[in-house]
Amino acid sequence: MVSRGCAYGRCTFCSEGRLDGKVDLVSDFAWIEELDSAAPGAALYFQDSIFPGGHRIREGLLPLLRRLGREWGCQVYLPMLTERRLAELAEHGCTYLYTGIESGASTVLNGIRKPGLDRQLVLARARWVADQGLALGLSLMFGAMTTEGELLETPSTLAETRDLATAILDTSVDVAGFYPNVQTVLPGTPLAKGLQRSGKALDFYAMPRAPIFRGLEDGEIGYNFLSLQPFSANRQRLARLITVVAVMMKTSS
Repeated sequence: MVSRGCAYGRCTFCSEGRLDGKVDLVSDFAWIEELDSAAPGAALYFQDSIFPGGHRIREGLLPLLRRLGREWGCQVYLPMLTERRLAELAEHGCTYLYTGIESGASTVLNGIRKPGLDRQLVLARARWVADQGLALGLSLMFGAMTTEGELLETPSTLAETRDLATAILDTSVDVAGFYPNVQTVLPGTPLAKGLQRSGKALDFYAMPRAPIFRGLEDGEIGYNFLSLQPFSANRQRLARLITVVAVMMKTSS
């Protein structure tokens, strides 16, 4: 990681947002050369919330990465990714981008305060990535809730997400993988604070588990729409449908 925090800072489920727009950025990149010497031939991956820009990256880090001449990847936020920025990353050796598209349904995206990721934008960015010859990893987040605990996911929104995934594959972009998760309540997030204001008692030291999600990217996660709410047959059916759709996604990529 070369930075901490996310300047976008609005997603209800994320613990890394900075509403002041500021991101903490390291000032020295010499340690990357040390990693290069310690692990020759390995790819580099930057786990920053969003890979930063600015003159320090452009004049210091990117030329270093190009000089090292090895594959590297990073995380991006699609609405902030321009064609010029994408070309710059590719020119300096980037071969892989990872991003969260979360859902294909506008109702879900609006409910988690990530409305900028509409279908048209996602497909346009996928074509840009394809044009540069980069691979793309896509995170999907199922079972989203509002900050009051209202379940946003339905069989219809799942179908919209599946349709978006198919459309992304049709752009000819090299999809390295679809990575399915279920929304997890993390301490300190707007989601956690909203649930607590709604009367939910959240004990983050003893979070309940939902074994049905064991096969998803995060495995048997903590607080989610099954473990927060009283058991219901409809929620259980939705959970089963999510696991089926998630398997389909991983297979198709």
